[in-house]
Amino acid sequence: MSLIFGTLASESAAASYDASKIDPALLARVLADPKAEYDVIVRSTADGLPGRADKAGKAVNAQGGKAKHALGIVGGASASIKGTHLLALTRSKLVDYVFSDDPFAISFDPAADAAKATATQATAINATRVWSELGVTGRGIAVAVVDSGIAAHPDLGSRIVAAVDFTTPCTVTPCPAPAVSLVPLGDPGGHGTHVAGLIAGDGTSSGGATTGVAPNANVVDVRVISASGTSNTSTVLRGLQWVLANRSTYNIRVVNMSLGRTPTTSYKLDPLATAVEVLT
Repeated sequence: MSLIFGTLASESAAASYDASKIDPALLARVLADPKAEYDVIVRSTADGLPGRADKAGKAVNAQGGKAKHALGIVGGASASIKGTHLLALTRSKLVDYVFSDDPFAISFDPAADAAKATATQATAINATRVWSELGVTGRGIAVAVVDSGIAAHPDLGSRIVAAVDFTTPCTVTPCPAPAVSLVPLGDPGGHGTHVAGLIAGDGTSSGGATTGVAPNANVVDVRVISASGTSNTSTVLRGLQWVLANRSTYNIRVVNMSLGRTPTTSYKLDPLATAVEVLT
């Protein structure tokens, strides 16, 4: 997806704002500290759907902010912008709504729930009956694991068919989609590999004793969580946007996100909910 942003900047402080076009929690923070910089997701007005990401970026730059990533999946763009300029941005006819680009903090402690693992998950949910009675094992489809990465593992073998990393900082605007690797890129945090095993592990390393739910499925590694266990909404959206664009290439039929954050707006406004609905 190409994205060309305008460069016209306005340094005038906002004398007023449109409270109906900004997340209330974000507005409260901006009013408390209007001189600070804020990471946001700006959604443009709905006319001319193919160009909404471009329109949002131009609106940001016209108010002295810096548009960063095209987020066509939600009709907008991510950006950083000073509080006073953000208030003025809400009055733009090009802008439909402004969200906070909320951070995620992910933690994973497999030891905490180790005592609960008294039966394999495949048996507990009757997946084994589905394999034997229906012959459905996930063969031929791919599951996109939007997480911290997937490390090479005997239980996944050659079924990690693609890997793409959205956590590497980008120094140019617009930021291009990262290159796709056909070999595993690793998993500094461990969470994504754990999740991929639950989904598609075939039990090779345990002699078949411990398997995933769909042991013949392929997996596509979409890394959106950094080595420190952090991410933000726009990074996750970029990952989901990539899945949408590449779903036919890898026959992606399922997307798994074992992550989340506290919603601050209605699901009808929330950009993550919007992206999930688009994928569905």
